[in-house]
Order: sequence, then C-alpha cells, then structure tokens
Amino acid sequence: MDSTDDTMDSCTDTKKRRMEESTPSKKDATTNQISFDTLNSTQLTKIFSMVELKELAALGSTCKKFNRIARKVFAAKHQSQLIEIYGNGPLVKVATILRCFQNQFTRLAIFYANKPKVNVKIDVLINKYCRQMLNELQLSDVGLYSSARSFIFPFRNVMQLIIRSGLLSGKLDDIATSFPNVMSIVLHAGVQPGGEKDNTAIPTLQHLSISFDPNVELDAFKTTLMTSNPQLTSLIIDYSDDAPIGHLLLIRDSLPNLQRLTLRVKTVFVDKEPFKPLLFKNLRFLTISYTVSNVLRNFVITSTFPFELLDLSIEGGIIDGHCVEFLKRHQAKHLQLTLSKVNNQQIEKLIPVLSSVSHVNFVIHKEFSVTRSGLMHFVSQCKNLEYVRIQQPNMLSLPPIVITCIGINESLWNKD
Repeated sequence: MDSTDDTMDSCTDTKKRRMEESTPSKKDATTNQISFDTLNSTQLTKIFSMVELKELAALGSTCKKFNRIARKVFAAKHQSQLIEIYGNGPLVKVATILRCFQNQFTRLAIFYANKPKVNVKIDVLINKYCRQMLNELQLSDVGLYSSARSFIFPFRNVMQLIIRSGLLSGKLDDIATSFPNVMSIVLHAGVQPGGEKDNTAIPTLQHLSISFDPNVELDAFKTTLMTSNPQLTSLIIDYSDDAPIGHLLLIRDSLPNLQRLTLRVKTVFVDKEPFKPLLFKNLRFLTISYTVSNVLRNFVITSTFPFELLDLSIEGGIIDGHCVEFLKRHQAKHLQLTLSKVNNQQIEKLIPVLSSVSHVNFVIHKEFSVTRSGLMHFVSQCKNLEYVRIQQPNMLSLPPIVITCIGINESLWNKD
C-alpha cells in the first residue's frame, strides 16, 4: 500500500513539474523580451537598414544614439538618391525628415499642396537644413517664393533646379544670387515669377528648359533668363500652342553657342514677309515636336555643319509631304522619327531624302505595317544607311527590331 502511494505522489510531482516548465512565470517572460537597449550598434544598423525613410527619420529623432545610426544608414543607402517628400497637411513629417538628416541631402524633391501659410515654412526648412550639400532641388506645387525671406542664403552647391508648378513671385527674380553655380534650370508652365529685381545672368548655366502657358502671353522673366545667358549650349522650349517667329529670331540672336535645341510647338507664326532660314552656327542636335504638319512649311533651321541628330516628333501624324520637304532641307547623320503609324508607301517617300543619314530610329505609337521586303528595299536604297531601329512603346513585351548593314535578325522579324 505504501509503495502504491509513493508511486502516485511521484506521478503527481512529475505532472506539476512539467506544467511549471511549460508555463513560464511573469519574471521569465519579462526576461526573455528583447529591448533596443540590449542591441549593439551593428545590430541596430541592420534593423534600421530595413525600414522606409519616414520610419528611419522617426527612429533617428528618438535619441542621439539612434540619430547617429540613422544618419549612417541614410548616408550609405539614400544619400546619392533623389529623395522625394510628399505632403498636404501639417509640416511635422516633412520637418522630421529634413531635421533628422540635415546637411546630408544631395538630391531633394518636395511635392506639397499650394497653401501659402504652409509654404512659407517649407522654404525656411530648406534654407535651414538642406543648403550645404544639396546639388539638385525639385519643387512642385509649392509657392516657395511667396515670402520675402525665401532663399535669402545662396545655394552654392545646387547644379540642377527644377520647378514644376505653382504661382511664384519675388525672390526667383534674384535667381542668380540664390543659385549662383546652377548649370541646369527647368521651369514648367504656371511658374510666373514677378518682382522688381532682374538678376538672371548666371555664368555657369548651360541648360535651360522653359514651358510657356498657352493662356498667358510669353513670360518676360523666362525670356530674360534665356537672353541674359548667351553661354547656353542646350535649350528646350515648350510653347504649348503657337510659336511666334520673332521669339525664335530672338533665340538665334541671343544664343550664339547653342548646340542643342528642342522646340515643342503647334504652329509657327510667320509674318507676311518671306521667311529667311534661321542660321545657328554651332547647332548640332535639333528636335521638333509638333501637332500640325504645316509647321514645317517654309520653316528652315540651318547650321554650319550637318546635324548630328535630327529628331521629329509628329504627334498623331504620319510621314507626309511637309515632313519629306523638311528632311530635304535638313541634312543629318542620325534621324529619329516619332510617328503614329507608318507603312510601305510612307517609308518609300524617305528614300530620296536620306542620302546623308547613317542611323534611323522609328518610334511608332500605333501601327507599324511595313513589311520585311519593304524595309529591306528601304535599307538597300539608302546607300549610307548602317543601322535602323524600330521601337513600339505600347508593345513593351516585344524587343525593338534592329537592322544593320549585315541584314535583318530573323528572330526579331516576321516574314511577309
């Protein structure tokens, strides 16, 4: 009897012990939890490297140790990238990011709702936290120049400035003081600065891209920015509607060193007097994007040497008589045609006018119905042609068709 009782007690003790082992106490549960305080810098760096930028900024704003690690991760992972910050409410999140990584930004883009009371604070934040290292600044939907103190300090390291939209005023007129070493400026439609100053001569400026609002007369500031920098080598102008010939003459007379010119127009206003060719002595790359084909009629841009690249973008268009006549008047080594559709009859029209062309690139948005034999005939008749490339952006699953003087790659071309 005693032995039986001992056995039962032993079994009960074993069950209790197993239950105690399987159910940890509160003290053990607390002890098993991992705390950030117990992690070393290497472990924290690995964790910080796996979070998004906003979360990284939040962690970096916690304490000095976390800030040091967050800035180290930012330098390794984000510093060379374009940092895009979006906002449409309180500035807390934007300010947290800029403050945490102050003087580490090299490329920064800010997209914000156009609320003047908010925007005044944004320009203060940029001035305070981003001025030293920044070499590219993009602004969109922000009235950063609405206050008198906007950009009162020069951004000496900014090489590229892009302003996409927003009614701006005041300090942009003093752009040469705010961005004294900028090399590229892009001003989209809707950017209409105004003020008493007119300091737009920037010796380092090489590229300028400006868009005019079709509902507003040609903006005087943008025109002045263009004409006061005769050293410009690259110019893009989007007229959005009609281009007055007087403005094109102003470009020719003001920019003797221009090498690249891109015009986006609907039509060109030509006076009653006979139109004379526009001679750009150093122009090597010409791009014209238009919607009405007769924009090319009586419109001649010449250069001392044949163009390295002639790029015609015919929105919703085809190869017609105006296009062929334009190509007759403009000799180029490389030709790019962006069209809606093209067939055998249209490509046949190009043969007599491509005597000097060695490379042709077709960008077809809708229909490419040129047969294999038609394209081979085109290649054989153009004596100097070495390379033909056909792209269809809407057919991303298909590789571009590439043809060289050796022949057609059969794997990229369907037989007739």
